[in-house]
Amino acid sequence: MLKSMYSKLQARVKNRSNTFSNSYCCNIGTRQGDLSSPIIFSLYINDLCNFIRENCRNGIFITQEVPDIFCLMYADDIANCADTAVNLQSQLNCIERFC
Repeated sequence: MLKSMYSKLQARVKNRSNTFSNSYCCNIGTRQGDLSSPIIFSLYINDLCNFIRENCRNGIFITQEVPDIFCLMYADDIANCADTAVNLQSQLNCIERFC
């Protein structure tokens, strides 16, 4: 069902004069306003964070009692955290492999 919903997906932009642009192909992301989009995003983002934690060296150290922080998430945003530029690049490489 999801594959069918996302194959050949097209969108248009409505401007201020209430006219629409020509249709264009949407081949990335989830459907804006669709009920399934938050579920799809949640499934994907949790796996991404786990992948980063399992495959990267260092995040941000807080205390011995708290695991290193590799990313901060809010709604549909994610911010990666690392203690050095090299470790941040390592996380970006992990994200590339994951995708």
